[in-house]
Amino acid sequence: MSLIKSTDLPVYTEEPPKVYRRTVKQPEKERGPVSNTIGLYGSGHVARNGVEKLLGTKRVYHGTTPQAAEQIRKMGLLPQFGGKGAAAPVPEFVKASSNKCHVTTRPVVAKLFEKHLDPNHSLNLLKRNPEALVQEAMQSSVSRGGPGLVKFSIPYECFARMQNDPDMEFGYTTEKGIEPAYVKDGLNNRAERMVKLTRLFPGYVRQFPLRAAGGTLQTTAALVMVNYFGTKLCEGLQDD
Repeated sequence: MSLIKSTDLPVYTEEPPKVYRRTVKQPEKERGPVSNTIGLYGSGHVARNGVEKLLGTKRVYHGTTPQAAEQIRKMGLLPQFGGKGAAAPVPEFVKASSNKCHVTTRPVVAKLFEKHLDPNHSLNLLKRNPEALVQEAMQSSVSRGGPGLVKFSIPYECFARMQNDPDMEFGYTTEKGIEPAYVKDGLNNRAERMVKLTRLFPGYVRQFPLRAAGGTLQTTAALVMVNYFGTKLCEGLQDD
């Protein structure tokens, strides 16, 4: 008679019972008022660019002294004064700027030219390093919306005919003047500017159809974004 050894018995292993946990989906983190404000500001900027494309305009800037800026607002930007302002301290600029108007699409570039008639702040863009130019821009009162910054809203076809300024990034030159009606500072010339743009609008659509169509899409998308971020911002303020 043989004995049954323990090693001959089958071994049963019991699996631990499965535990089912109910997972609760965490709600998405709400955007804060700061991010909604930034989104609203960015949407407004996109909308402004879209409206410019839709209406056939282009915003450009000219930086100068407050006295000269006041004359430009009254008489417009005239080419016969080219080479006598910011170009005066630099002979190379005088030669390149004579009988030309200078504008830029970036306000920070226009800020560099506000103090060009001040003998203590002579402007030599060809010889100064970029860091010095940035410091000049930060010290300029134009950076705080000073009176030396002139804003224009010109017909896009006029901007398309301008030449790139070889000496200044984001700079453009033209041998034709810019009428005071296209100065955006103040409300006195708004009606005259809108009348001129309305007359030019059919030709603009024929000449730049893709830009006009892109302006329509960009404006529509921007308005949706403005509505979204504006609603979120209002809801956040109400909850607080």
